[in-house]
Amino acid sequence: MSPAESARVLGRVVEIAHVGFGTADAVGTITYVNPRLAEILGRRDPVGLTLDALGLGSDIALEFAATTNAEPGEIDSRPDERLIKRPDGSRLWTLIERGALADGSAGSGASVFTVSDIDALKRAQADAASGEARFAEFAEFAGVGVCRMDMKLGTIIEVNDAFSAIYGYAPGEMVGRDWRLLAGPEQAENAPLVSIGMLSRQLADGTLRMTEGEHVVTRRDGRAARVRAAAGVRAGADGRPRYLTAVAQDITEQHAEEERIRHQALHDSLTGLANRTRFAQLVNEAAAHAESERGHVAVLFLDLDQFKLVNDALGHLAGDELLRSVAHRFNEAVGESETVSRFGGDEFVVFCQGIYRVEDAEEVARRLLSSLQTPFTVGGKLVLVTASAGISLSTEPQADRMLREADAAMHRAKAQGTDRIAVFDPTLLDRSSRDLLLAAQMHEALAEEQFVLEYQPVVELHSGRIAGLEALLRWDHPTEGRLGPSEFVPIAERTGMISPLGVWILRRACADARRWQETHPEVSVHVNVSPSQLVDTLPDEVSQALRASGLAPGRLVLEVTEAAMMPESIDTDVPSALRGLGVRIALDDFGTGYSCLAFLDRLPLDQLKIDRQFVERLGHSDGASAVVATILELAQTFGLLAVAEGIETQPQLDVLLALGCELGQGFHFSRAVPPEQIRGLLEGRLQR
Repeated sequence: MSPAESARVLGRVVEIAHVGFGTADAVGTITYVNPRLAEILGRRDPVGLTLDALGLGSDIALEFAATTNAEPGEIDSRPDERLIKRPDGSRLWTLIERGALADGSAGSGASVFTVSDIDALKRAQADAASGEARFAEFAEFAGVGVCRMDMKLGTIIEVNDAFSAIYGYAPGEMVGRDWRLLAGPEQAENAPLVSIGMLSRQLADGTLRMTEGEHVVTRRDGRAARVRAAAGVRAGADGRPRYLTAVAQDITEQHAEEERIRHQALHDSLTGLANRTRFAQLVNEAAAHAESERGHVAVLFLDLDQFKLVNDALGHLAGDELLRSVAHRFNEAVGESETVSRFGGDEFVVFCQGIYRVEDAEEVARRLLSSLQTPFTVGGKLVLVTASAGISLSTEPQADRMLREADAAMHRAKAQGTDRIAVFDPTLLDRSSRDLLLAAQMHEALAEEQFVLEYQPVVELHSGRIAGLEALLRWDHPTEGRLGPSEFVPIAERTGMISPLGVWILRRACADARRWQETHPEVSVHVNVSPSQLVDTLPDEVSQALRASGLAPGRLVLEVTEAAMMPESIDTDVPSALRGLGVRIALDDFGTGYSCLAFLDRLPLDQLKIDRQFVERLGHSDGASAVVATILELAQTFGLLAVAEGIETQPQLDVLLALGCELGQGFHFSRAVPPEQIRGLLEGRLQR
């Protein structure tokens, strides 16, 4: 459910509540009432009137003003009974409870209050004290439960039907039973309405005439009910305390409704986890104890990696199902001193108390990330999800600051790859400010042609001949110098600038390739395509770039990441349309994403690119060699060329040659070079 839908549901609950609900400003002026409150007050529209004008008394207005000093989210529940006079002259007993608004959204000093009609209860109290002679008549017509007990005998001697119903008994079934029946088997020593022995002693020494309050009682069927009750003692013929009379009202539904409202204000409607407001409460509570406990607290900010792909592939309902499952796993992974919150989207925040070392916070983060390793079943499909985590640690907790720090650390983790953890350091906030500035400068940079392309050779491993050149984006920033793609491409992805940048890269790379094809027509150009570009407009953009440059379609290779090419993640017509143009498609970073073998056969692929993380371990890890050998066998099975990325040493090259890999690229052959150096590069063979 979206935040707007949650707000509408909460508003509807308040509108139909059986309890009067309203808000007032700092000076006690009414700013909102629900229909039930207007009915209780006997006024069509009390908004704008003061609490004093409603007959609640000026002292209540002063107490409301005092209540507004409470911190946002702090609940001040002090019930107060008031006899109000209504416009028609009638008088009504009410019970008022008040507190600060949970999030302060109604303005500084705003208060929330509930008003319950307890007139019947108060009248019952009066009748019970007026004498035993009136009990039978009152009990028959009262709208609340009434019970009379003989304290000397310890038995129930009279109840009305309403009282029997509260406990789940039929009329007359409770008469003659032991009074402990009211307590239930686990509460026999402390009756939920009153302790009869204590009441007798207090009456005897003059300290008590009547008692009242709210209690949880056990019904006949074992279910719990919440009761608001009052009780008093009357003397027998000998003048000693003998009879106890109690009146009770079942407020189970009213209490549950109030709890639902309170819970919704502090919890996420989709997952049931704590929300931002509850998170802030926890941090503030920890701050209040931080000085005495001298302990650290930690905030972990977690963001799911590539969640948008799952949402786009399977739909928002499946995305919501996945978020609920992730929330459950996170909740199972944390301890008693750790609380998981959801802030919306795929963002989760974990608050940890009693954390004294960075290593302890990192251990919590590893526990959370490990909980995602088992694939999820969503919409009948297996989905593998990872997350990135940022950590902020402090001895002086402050919610906003720690969130900013953990968020900045999380983005550092994402920049390093997937399933990563990063700890905040002050330079990250400087980096965040810099990222905002770069995002604002990108449009101007594109218009002023500050972006340039460099090209890294894709080499035939057995011969050293250059078979292709991969276009790599650079930014010649006017003040910061040349920036690599890792410094600005993630920003472009987040801000939507990647689409115009992608079109520019495609056109410039095709134009450059057309020039070197005059002498080397067999050399292809490789262009990386962002997942957000895999929409129905891409074939037209590719077609226009080919026409404008005159480049042969077969000389263009579009490289797309494995996760982006899941059949459910894209419009499957797009790859087919690209193949119809004659261009080739390479699957980038193979082995790091979903590795679904089914789409190797269904999608129109030409090449598999083996991710550098496997190549860099060749010669040092038998497992890496086995993975690469498996990928090469897959490529051969499906008739695809295999390209190894990140070749930096001769031993790595030797292993790849022994395994039968056809193509590769990396610093062992050449770094990326500007367009003006390409002709010279193509004239000779690169080293093996």
